[in-house]
Amino acid sequence: MNGRVARRVALLALALSSSVALNPAGAQVALENIAVHGYGGWSFGRTTLNDNANWYLFGHQRGDYSHVEYALNIAIPVTDRLTIDAQPFWHAGHHANQTSSGIDYVFAEWKFSDFARLRAGSVKQPFGIYTEVFDVGTVRPFAALPQGVYGAGGMIGKAYSGIGLTGTAFSQGGWGFGYDLYGGGLETFEMDVPLQVAREGADTSRALNVAQSRALRDVIGGRFVLFTPVDGLSFGVSAYTGTRPLTVEQRRNTVGAQAEFLNDMWSVRGEVVQSTDAKLQEANGAYGEVAVRVTSGWQLAGLYSTQHTSLFSASQAALDANVARAPGLLEHTETGAGINYWFTPNFVLKTSVHWVEGNRYAYPDPVRLRSIVANGRLADRTTVVLVGSQLSF
Repeated sequence: MNGRVARRVALLALALSSSVALNPAGAQVALENIAVHGYGGWSFGRTTLNDNANWYLFGHQRGDYSHVEYALNIAIPVTDRLTIDAQPFWHAGHHANQTSSGIDYVFAEWKFSDFARLRAGSVKQPFGIYTEVFDVGTVRPFAALPQGVYGAGGMIGKAYSGIGLTGTAFSQGGWGFGYDLYGGGLETFEMDVPLQVAREGADTSRALNVAQSRALRDVIGGRFVLFTPVDGLSFGVSAYTGTRPLTVEQRRNTVGAQAEFLNDMWSVRGEVVQSTDAKLQEANGAYGEVAVRVTSGWQLAGLYSTQHTSLFSASQAALDANVARAPGLLEHTETGAGINYWFTPNFVLKTSVHWVEGNRYAYPDPVRLRSIVANGRLADRTTVVLVGSQLSF
């Protein structure tokens, strides 16, 4: 922990202590009632082909030892009905511009009942299986989430800014459901340099937008999850719609379906998602993820993940000619295999190999991508080995 991070943690602890000691409304929040959780990890990645300059996740040809992340979640029960939830994060990457810190979310929750809880603020986005536990590496079998759905393709975000309603209900027969409804603004994970290069071709005079997120406004979304009497088996659907403030306001519609089965031995998950910007592009992503405990500590895992993007234009013939130069920029197909060792449910060592076809998420330095494509030197197959540790408490 460097000095800057240490100072921020100390200031956060001081703020928490002050809020407990000086509650202006007179409510007494005992320290032992404050729930503090942390999630983090370190990962190493290296591609196995020396002539391949592609990056994938946190792996490249020289090896990247510098991927470290940590998030601190603090939930303060102010009253029986009111809870304040906040999560700051810190991330260190291979380059200085990959090092960051900030707030994942901070929101208030007012509990009317288990069936109706109102949330307001910057709230974790309820979409699919993983968005609400995005940073918790100990709830998944691989070091990173499946990129076919959770990659920087604009399908999901980490938090919406607005107001939402959430709740659950269960019957005596074991059936139950959970729901979420929300509205506001949403920042999606979106690194679309490959799409820009595919759309614009070899024109090196065009500036690339290397920002890693996009903002949607006037967002309305929801999720419904059905819990079955089979312990650990659930199914769900999610959707949201919102507009992007482009030259002409562009609407994005995203829908998804999920299935999950979890018990002490097996972890089986799958999702399919479609995200459409009318008259601009459409992305279809999916993954299947299976893991099995062969002993109390050792776990084997397998992954198949895919995403395909279609681009649209009023000059479709010219666009198709650009895309033909490097069609892999619109494609992602990944097969992964992993071996993990769990010391406890809170600490795991992970090793995996990933075979990737396409360049939607595996490509060289973004600022050099256009010239590499123009020179016909873009490698469309990438193999990467990832090793790391993940923890939670």
